[in-house]
Amino acid sequence: MFVPPTLWPFNVQDLLADRLTTLNKGKRLNSRHLLLSDLLPEPPDETVCRVVADYELRVQKGIYENVVKTQTKYSQNELAIRTNPELRRQWALSRRT
Repeated sequence: MFVPPTLWPFNVQDLLADRLTTLNKGKRLNSRHLLLSDLLPEPPDETVCRVVADYELRVQKGIYENVVKTQTKYSQNELAIRTNPELRRQWALSRRT
């Protein structure tokens, strides 16, 4: 549940506490609650966490070469984002709420 924000850009503890508070008051979850829950991806597995921890340690030590020289990675991610139908659906939902 406690994953670095570089992997899981949600404060899951606050997200869940907010939902529990709403439900404990006898209220229903609203469209924003549901959208945030829908946007929340599965937590990363141990292998991914190790890779990210290694990356963050390198950055902490001032080793930036692997960050600066990876434009291809960013281009691929941008293309994937622009062509992802699920992301487009979520973006449309977020603009309505």
